Amino acid sequence: MAIDPANVPILGDPDSAVPPAAARASCLLLLLATAGSAAQLAFYETTADHDLSAFVVPLSLAVWFALSIRAGRSWARPAGLATGAVNTLPGAVLSTGATGLAAVLLVVLALVCAGLLMFRDDAREHFEARDHEPV
Repeated sequence: MAIDPANVPILGDPDSAVPPAAARASCLLLLLATAGSAAQLAFYETTADHDLSAFVVPLSLAVWFALSIRAGRSWARPAGLATGAVNTLPGAVLSTGATGLAAVLLVVLALVCAGLLMFRDDAREHFEARDHEPV
């Protein structure tokens, strides 16, 4: 059963076509940035008295958006970058010292590289082809 208006599965590619390398790499970078943010949140939750359990939802959404980017959903590109930015906020605010700052900078670098990759011409053609499929 599909919820998508185009009657295609939400978490998966209905075609057997392989997405371009830029789309695959941006998906991987978004997943790495999400894992880095999750590791930071887990560290700050265990070492400090901060309850960061509310960030489980944006972390879950970031994983879903990264998988949707690989599947060619154009709406997932800005949504994935926005949730990635939201996930880096607690790490940026709570980081102390050079190690915390380095972790935040690595996550931000992964997000910037993912954003650049997913808006390249070869990846853009992958997303535009999905937008113009008949319903």
